[in-house]
Amino acid sequence: MKKNLFVFLLSVLVLPALAQSNNKYECTITAGTFVYLFETLYIHSEDPLFQKGLPNRPSIGTSLTVVNGIQMSRNFHLGFGAGFGRVKNISGVTLFADMRLDFSQKPHSMFAYLDPGYSHFWNPYYDGGIGSVMTDVGLGFQCKEVLGGRLLISAGLLFSHANGYLSSKVGFTF
Repeated sequence: MKKNLFVFLLSVLVLPALAQSNNKYECTITAGTFVYLFETLYIHSEDPLFQKGLPNRPSIGTSLTVVNGIQMSRNFHLGFGAGFGRVKNISGVTLFADMRLDFSQKPHSMFAYLDPGYSHFWNPYYDGGIGSVMTDVGLGFQCKEVLGGRLLISAGLLFSHANGYLSSKVGFTF
């Protein structure tokens, strides 16, 4: 965990230096939800979170993320982000890379994104919580030149902690 945090902090410090070149620095703040869809791996356990009835009781979580990055080219954005998520009585943090590909330079256009990273959630059943690789992939729509930035709306699939979620986000890049 310390190594991941060090690499993340180093990357955040390097990005502003890269932004001094021809690349454009940008910051994106998003708020979103994620809805439980399915198990990618069934774990038989006495733990109530992993009991067989879980898929019949979908839960809705919320998230808040901040991404610092650069616009590498006219259509490609690269950044590093951190987020906070909460579902039921479980809270956690995420650290991830943010990759976004714009399909057009028009003021209203679609984009695709991929956010691979690490998530760590704390819950009452495990001391110290549980860490997991996570990936969020999806499509979105952006409105450029809104208050000097871009309004982003997206939906995708989030895979984390052996579960699949439908994710939706609304954000602003400035």
